[in-house]
Amino acid sequence: MNYKRKISTSYTEANSYIKGLYNPTISNIEADNAFLDILSNTSINTHVDRISFHCSSEIKEPEKRLFRALKDHGYSCKEDNLVEHGNFKRRGLYTHREKNIKIAVFYQHKDSCPPYIPDLRIIVDDPDIISIHWLDTICNSFGFTTTLSYVELSIDFSPFSDFLKDYLCRNLVLKYYRGTSRKEYESFYIGNKHKNSKSLIIYCKKIVGDILRLELRFNRYFLKSAGVELNCLEKVNSIDLSNIISFKHLNREKLINHLIWRHKSMLSMPYQDDRELIRQLRELSNISNIVTDQIHYMKKQTDINNSNRFFEDIPEANLAFYERLKNARYI
Repeated sequence: MNYKRKISTSYTEANSYIKGLYNPTISNIEADNAFLDILSNTSINTHVDRISFHCSSEIKEPEKRLFRALKDHGYSCKEDNLVEHGNFKRRGLYTHREKNIKIAVFYQHKDSCPPYIPDLRIIVDDPDIISIHWLDTICNSFGFTTTLSYVELSIDFSPFSDFLKDYLCRNLVLKYYRGTSRKEYESFYIGNKHKNSKSLIIYCKKIVGDILRLELRFNRYFLKSAGVELNCLEKVNSIDLSNIISFKHLNREKLINHLIWRHKSMLSMPYQDDRELIRQLRELSNISNIVTDQIHYMKKQTDINNSNRFFEDIPEANLAFYERLKNARYI
């Protein structure tokens, strides 16, 4: 049997299938260079988009005290409605007369609500540090015990770019996350915002002119480990994103060589061919070209051990991205 010819044939067919993992019309180098060029000409704005915290209280109807304090501090009630889902019966929505701050207060437990659920749930949209300090002070003066539930950090890119959105969706990963990503309508998600300590979403935000938003959500477990609480929310400015997200791509050549090496013994046997190798590569070529999905798929393959070694950081992209965010303040 001509072993060298067999391996050469396998490599050719393998390479033709593996190309399906990426867009064959543009190389990694070309895409990386285009990303660097667009990033250098893009304005970036960082801010806290939303926070949520719970309040426990020994007093009866604690929401009444909070509503009175909100009205005295420049907030007006826009609506007070029944809530269909969740543990609370009602939601009061308050907006500030001068600032673009919205505060939603969920109150009155439903009969089915578990006994461990706190008395109030408060969600603040577009907060500033002054409003958060005031809320924390008011809650403390009422004897409320507060627990920060989650914080959403937003990184806004302007002007909007389809290529930038595609590049982020394909190459940006959450470190130490091995689940899948998903796309819903025009938004791209990595991680589950309710189940995972960290998650992110990439989407077009309709403001004055469209912007591209990268939104990171940190839940209670992560916030506690980072020392972030309601009374020291500014600590989110010290979170090092280089420990959380990274740009990566799949090293196709390294993967091809590994798979061919795994099949060497079979290919060297009489009457054997490369059908098993081609079958595996055909499966790989049919999965998404998104790195997060590729990582998740390869993690499940028994003959691709230590799959992380095939995914490499993109140093230029990471360096440029983190450099733009080096002195960023979110609140």
